[in-house]
Amino acid sequence: MTDSKQHSLTTPIAVIGMTAIYPGEPGLEGYWRTVTGGRDAIGEVPPSHWLIEDYFDPDPKAPDRTYCKRGGFIEPVLFDPVRFGLPPKALPSTDSAQILALIAARKVLDEAMRGGAAVDLDRVDVVLGVASTTELVVQMGSRMQRPVWRKALLENGLTEDEADEICQDIADQYPTWQESTFPGLLGNVVAGRVANRLDLGGSNFVVDAACASSLSALQTALHRLYLHESDLVLTGGVDALNDVMMFMCFSKTPAFSASGDCRPFSDAADGTIIGEGVGMLALKRLDDAERDGDPIHAVIRGLGSSSDGRASSVYAPRSEGQAKALRRAYERAGYGPSAVELVEAHGTATKAGDVAEFAGLKSVFTDESARCALGSVKSQIGHTKAAAGAAGLIKAVLALQHSTLPGTLKVDRPNPALGLDGTPFYVNAQTRPWVRTGDQPRRAAVSSFGFGGSNFHVTVEEYRGAQRAKRLRTLPSELVALSAVSGAQLEQKVAAVAAAARSGESLARIAHDCAHEFDASQIARAGLVATDVAQLGTLADRLGTALAQGTAAQLKDPNIAVGVGPVRDGKTAFLFPGQGSQYVGMGADLALAFPEALRAWDALDGDLADLHRVVFPEPAFDTAEADAQKATLTAMENAQPAIATASLSQLALLASLGVTADAAAGHSFGEVTALAAAGVLPVERLVETARTRGVLMAEAGRGQDGAMLAVTAGAEAVRALLDSKPQDVGTLVIANDNAPTQVVVAGYQSDIGWVEAAAKAAGLTTVRLPVASAFHSPIVAASSAPLTAYLNTLDLGQARFPVYSNATAQIYGDSVAGQLGDQVRQSVRFREMIETMAHDGVTRFIEVGPGRVLTRLVGQILAGTPHTAVALDDPKAHGLLGWHRGLAALVADGVALDLVALFQSYDTPDKYEPPAAHAVRVGGANLGKPYPPVDGKVVITPKRARVKERATPPPAVTSPPVAQVPQPVAVLQRMDAPPLVETAEPTTAVQPAVTVAAQAPLSTDAWSVIDRIQKETADQHQRYLDVVTQSHQAFLGMAAQMMAEIVGDRTPGAVSTTAVSLPPTPAKTGVPEAVPAPTASAPVVPVVPPLAPEPVTAPVVAESVGDVVLSIVSEKTGYPVQMLGLDMEMEAELGIDSIKQVEILAALQGRFPGAPEVAASELARLRTLQDVVDSLAEFGSGGVVGVTAPVVAESVGDVVLSIVSEKTGYPVQMLGLDMEMEAELGIDSIKQVEILAALQGRFPGRRRLRRRSWRGCARCRMWSIRWRSSVLVAWLV
Repeated sequence: MTDSKQHSLTTPIAVIGMTAIYPGEPGLEGYWRTVTGGRDAIGEVPPSHWLIEDYFDPDPKAPDRTYCKRGGFIEPVLFDPVRFGLPPKALPSTDSAQILALIAARKVLDEAMRGGAAVDLDRVDVVLGVASTTELVVQMGSRMQRPVWRKALLENGLTEDEADEICQDIADQYPTWQESTFPGLLGNVVAGRVANRLDLGGSNFVVDAACASSLSALQTALHRLYLHESDLVLTGGVDALNDVMMFMCFSKTPAFSASGDCRPFSDAADGTIIGEGVGMLALKRLDDAERDGDPIHAVIRGLGSSSDGRASSVYAPRSEGQAKALRRAYERAGYGPSAVELVEAHGTATKAGDVAEFAGLKSVFTDESARCALGSVKSQIGHTKAAAGAAGLIKAVLALQHSTLPGTLKVDRPNPALGLDGTPFYVNAQTRPWVRTGDQPRRAAVSSFGFGGSNFHVTVEEYRGAQRAKRLRTLPSELVALSAVSGAQLEQKVAAVAAAARSGESLARIAHDCAHEFDASQIARAGLVATDVAQLGTLADRLGTALAQGTAAQLKDPNIAVGVGPVRDGKTAFLFPGQGSQYVGMGADLALAFPEALRAWDALDGDLADLHRVVFPEPAFDTAEADAQKATLTAMENAQPAIATASLSQLALLASLGVTADAAAGHSFGEVTALAAAGVLPVERLVETARTRGVLMAEAGRGQDGAMLAVTAGAEAVRALLDSKPQDVGTLVIANDNAPTQVVVAGYQSDIGWVEAAAKAAGLTTVRLPVASAFHSPIVAASSAPLTAYLNTLDLGQARFPVYSNATAQIYGDSVAGQLGDQVRQSVRFREMIETMAHDGVTRFIEVGPGRVLTRLVGQILAGTPHTAVALDDPKAHGLLGWHRGLAALVADGVALDLVALFQSYDTPDKYEPPAAHAVRVGGANLGKPYPPVDGKVVITPKRARVKERATPPPAVTSPPVAQVPQPVAVLQRMDAPPLVETAEPTTAVQPAVTVAAQAPLSTDAWSVIDRIQKETADQHQRYLDVVTQSHQAFLGMAAQMMAEIVGDRTPGAVSTTAVSLPPTPAKTGVPEAVPAPTASAPVVPVVPPLAPEPVTAPVVAESVGDVVLSIVSEKTGYPVQMLGLDMEMEAELGIDSIKQVEILAALQGRFPGAPEVAASELARLRTLQDVVDSLAEFGSGGVVGVTAPVVAESVGDVVLSIVSEKTGYPVQMLGLDMEMEAELGIDSIKQVEILAALQGRFPGRRRLRRRSWRGCARCRMWSIRWRSSVLVAWLV
């Protein structure tokens, strides 16, 4: 490989936009909320896809049945046909994959263009992974099985008429063929429709590598960027095929889970579950993205691919082949696999597949000292096939962007066959903060493998530059803070929040807006903490009622805090917890939610670099492992620095909110943190000091077997108890005087046992504390001197505010090192210290750190004294819930909080916009399917009674009958006739056209007769089809000639008429003669009907031409009339293709009889509906013979719009006469001819538009390349 080529393959590629529509909550935010919230989005098959009773059988061997009835199905999303120019009537003939791709592409392109730099759309590519086929292909292919059905019905003794009728009934259960069906079912049009509707001029195509299609598309997209053939690429995967055919494929392989769940890497894994979805990314070269100011989510560093080569079967995974792809990815990335800390695996949950994949992984990831989380999103959304790689890549990018290690569900115990021991991997079964190791950026990787041995592996890196994309606001709870100048106004604001919660607005947006309006200085304040908008509405209702009744102060809901009245005077103090408050996972939720909180953990280095692994350990899969993790954290050398870091994390968040302290204190070890918060101890040395203190105390207590016991009694009562100890009991001391009814005793384990028994005998409750030794007792006194010596080496500063001492219950003096060093062996006089602080004017106590122990103690100490005690953490609830409840209490108490800071690292939550009235909901299943019913309830209404016996046996065929070909008209009449109604017991037998069941085998002669009859019937039917084809060609030829006449520059003369002959009716046994199409030398014009006897000087118009055009476009396209505007382009905006345009014009012809047709060559010039109206108006302005009012009962514009609506399905109210028919409405040339023909029928006798009239239209600037619909109106009015 040349150096230049190698350099191009290592070009960093930025991800500048993403979107996701996967099972769970749709949208990128919804997908991330599903992933991090641990939501299981796998459920039973909905009736929109297929009916369980139709196809499910628990027996895997049951023919044509699936033993799986569960999967991942997306929630329907809103689609605006007008915005994308896709006629509503075309939706049933457009596969949902194309529609969902449009929605996703629009979203991701919008995000990719947020940077503000101009984007050359001609250099934007669309490369998508689309595997297998589409649901519409299956449906339309099924509809074409009529000969098979008919054969089976005839073989079962039904007559031809009966068979045909039943076949039609069956066909009616499938979508009908339309002009838009062919493009609507093609997989490649998934990308093509995106490029068409978004006006992208780069390459567009799809690639298929089965379940690896997304990453195969990504590989192509990267190469387009590497080679500078594109500047921006939209790539990813689209898979909306969760129909029964796909379920049957996986059932008969077989690959489905027999238990109906997807458990990657679990010992209970028994197969996969399939899902559907769309994942799309916008990619740009990193240098270009930084130059253009684009927000950057992450950077793609390398992608490798391979094939398995010769293996046991085409779909059997081969670890050696997969390993090749991995190695090639890291060769291009410029770093090794040991730098990767998260692998989003293919992980389908098939036992063979998972084991093979992991074998490939561990053959490449060989550094056992590194640690790497292993997971698969398929545990939550199922295997989304062609979109699976995109789902994994988006998950990995979001993990980097949010510094999060997402959890994998349903792994109670990892599969022992994987052989995890001795590898860097662990199954990450819970979402955890991703703490950076050293100074290197976070790195992740994604694997995706497909049938046929297609292997792909991509590695992605965190972007740490100035243009890092902001986070998605997907917090598990939010704080809604309100303030008002009076209680009455607060009541109004609470009512407004209740209304917003029910309006469709998101919880995050309501919280965001309220944060920007909050003013702590106002006299009435309230904080509401909710996990969703439904709960917020309930809380707001409850608070509103209490405010109205004057009982708000008595509310006891932890999620409601309210304060009405002036802010209470007093000082604010920070309280820092000590050892015993630690717990595994403390601070994790804050670190996941706020970068400021995570930085405290990221800053750990040296010997403390792995402290986060103790606090946020790898998931435990049994009780013994969980207990061991707790014991590791409890060790003093770990607990004290861990508590310090958790406190610093909260302290940083409070600083960002503008919360400051007037004083500080701690409990035991917490005093060290208090001194750092006041600036006495260097903050950057705090965790090191905590580790040193813990190590020294552990060494002093080692082998001493110390313990601590909390007793629910006052200090005096406990002293009396201790004074009564027998002589053989060793030293026992009051280590902590915590509250009026809580004292902690320290001593040796055996002696503590005596205290337990004595306290119980005295009726006192006791609790053993989870500590490693007997703190604040002679047992650890040996640590005092070395700790003091260490403290003297630090550069101690002056306190910014008073810090209170546990040992003296007074403010610290000047000898900080000596006083803090001695504290480890002295009693903690916490109760007295709090009383002193209250005496000194402190009225507000904020506990900063894990747990809420100190908050409860303050409440007991100051019971009856006005004060506020607030904890910011609750180990029994989600960490963020405790944080928000604490802030709500501060809001109510009037603390000046800059709540906007909580949103600084996040994208502004989208404001709710009500869906357009014409929007439709699109899910994975196609729209407009006749079967199954929307509600899944099948009602069978028999149309006939089964005839068990025939009255007489059918006569044998002895001689060939004379073949007779029915007239074409008769055939049409039979097709349009209502279904036959049969009596329950017919008195006569119906003779079938072809006898297929007789008592004895048919003779050879009989078979030859039947064969000849069938052949002659087929020949006659073919002749009939030829006649129909020739008639259609003749019609098109006449239409073309009329169009040429319209635009011809001729002098008006007498109107002549020429009779147009239909093709001759064929004889019953003859062959019809071919009818040549009319030529240009023999123009044919429509018959002009006689004018009314009492002409008027101007037409009487009951409705405008524009209204008619809009009405017809609405009727033909399905767009509601109110959606349409005359300035909308028919093809570009409304997606009305040329076929549909012809249909609309034909309808207009019917509404304006006598109007001349438009030449096919002029169709391309009509772009908008206004062009149609203007054309009709131009025709009228050229001189219209006076007519009576009934001739024109509505304006020409209205007629045009009505006919366009009728032919396209756009509602009239959606159409506008200035809309471009092809570019906006998608009306192609064939449909334009249809529309013009309909207009001709509606305006008989109108003179044709002259070419110079068309040229005079002010809207014709673009006529050289497009045809605007206003031309139609010009030749009618």
